[in-house]
Amino acid sequence: MFTSIDMFAGCGGLSIGMGSAGIRNIAAVESWQPAANAFSLNHPKSNIYSIDVREFVSSVQGKASGFPKKKDVDIMIGGPPCQGFCGINRYRNINDPRNSLFEVYLDCVAALMPKAVVIENVNGILSLNKGKAIIEALQYLNELGYAADFRVLQAGSYGVPQNRWRVFLIAVQGVTQIIFPRQLHAFHRTVAFDVSKYKERVLYPKADSDDLVVDLLPEINVHDAIADLPDINNGDSYQGRYTKKTSGAYSSMLRGNEKEVSDHECINLGPVSMERVVCLRPDSGDGWTSLPAHLQPKNLVRFGGNRFGNRFARLEWKGGFSTILTKPEPYWGRVIHPRQNRLISVRESARAQGFPDSVKFSGLLRDKYKMVGNAVPPPLGRCVGWALRKTLGDKSVDAEIQDYGIKFKP
Repeated sequence: MFTSIDMFAGCGGLSIGMGSAGIRNIAAVESWQPAANAFSLNHPKSNIYSIDVREFVSSVQGKASGFPKKKDVDIMIGGPPCQGFCGINRYRNINDPRNSLFEVYLDCVAALMPKAVVIENVNGILSLNKGKAIIEALQYLNELGYAADFRVLQAGSYGVPQNRWRVFLIAVQGVTQIIFPRQLHAFHRTVAFDVSKYKERVLYPKADSDDLVVDLLPEINVHDAIADLPDINNGDSYQGRYTKKTSGAYSSMLRGNEKEVSDHECINLGPVSMERVVCLRPDSGDGWTSLPAHLQPKNLVRFGGNRFGNRFARLEWKGGFSTILTKPEPYWGRVIHPRQNRLISVRESARAQGFPDSVKFSGLLRDKYKMVGNAVPPPLGRCVGWALRKTLGDKSVDAEIQDYGIKFKP
């Protein structure tokens, strides 16, 4: 079994996904304490370094006691903080100090020299300064002796009910070609922003009818993901036994053998926001343009027409989730429950991300939303893990993918 170290680990979405692909995490670096606590909670056998990543790299370079040494781990994974690259950050700048953490990650690769490297980030890394960070990373990894390449992946194609585009750079020693994960699920076509210069690197979603060679598994929707979770009210929480049967293969897989649901709690909306929510018809997909004029957000009205129709909008059972962010803010996406008059809960956000119900989160309510929103969806991580094993010469992966597919066959 291959081992991994998770840099900028957060609550461990990528490690959980790769763990389900047979890659065992043995260490993680995460300076934000609530996320470090959550990672430790769900990876009790891993060594958690709850320190700044610069301190970690310095300690590794100095061969300090208690820190990993060169070639101690097989695979280094992680997503350097993405806020400096993110397209919705109006003030993004190539000199943002968060962007320099990308370079720190590469310093750690040079210090540990694992067999393989995975870097995940937002699409904005490709548009900021014409993608200089990713191009220089490829060049640096080549100089270290790695074959390296990147693709822009849609999480919905790998088994989550969510529109989420992310860049994945994969580098492997001793090979000539990188294998990227093949798409498993059908998913509706969505726009990949910030990729104009790198469109050939985008793996666009496919519908069942698009692929004549490989049978795609069905697209997962909101009903598949959360319909089995207990009803709660605005601002409420629930911890206890499940009250409904699972709603399909996806929820059955995520619920697993759990008897009780945890982290099923949501933000309390104020009076004006609740007025808006109540006006949205159940399971309608209604957004802000469906609201009475006096409740329509003025800054959206200024844009005119039907632009940004997914803002202040209800989810639909047969639809998908907007990109799960660090807070379920109605202004930025479709985060209102299809039938209940409230925002989606932490557990529902986690289901949208593909976290098993056995995974627990820690900290305040806002901390839990943040760590879930920052995470790599575990099902996407699993597919990247399978592709990595294949690149590294493991021929047993196809049987595991087939076993996964059987769960979703009618």
